[in-house]
Amino acid sequence: MACIPITVTALPSLIVAEAFDVNPKTLQVGNTFVATQVVRNTGGSSGIAIVDFREGGATGTIIDTKQVTVPAGASVTVTSITFIADTVGTTSICATLR
Repeated sequence: MACIPITVTALPSLIVAEAFDVNPKTLQVGNTFVATQVVRNTGGSSGIAIVDFREGGATGTIIDTKQVTVPAGASVTVTSITFIADTVGTTSICATLR
């Protein structure tokens, strides 16, 4: 009889974006706001999530970047720096994973 040892490893990490929010959504010039992005690791190993917070849409200017470790099966809330609203008008704040 012949035997061959095998090694079984955990599934790789798989980071997905979940809830995204910005608070407050209406503010006056000079006031501050914070963006939060929840990321979940649906894989079997711990992984790294890099979140870019952007102004001006999904391809807009990166205004903050955060890197967090997300354990297997867990969710982590990633919080941006506090931003100061400096221009009157409407803009889009987004979070993108890379």
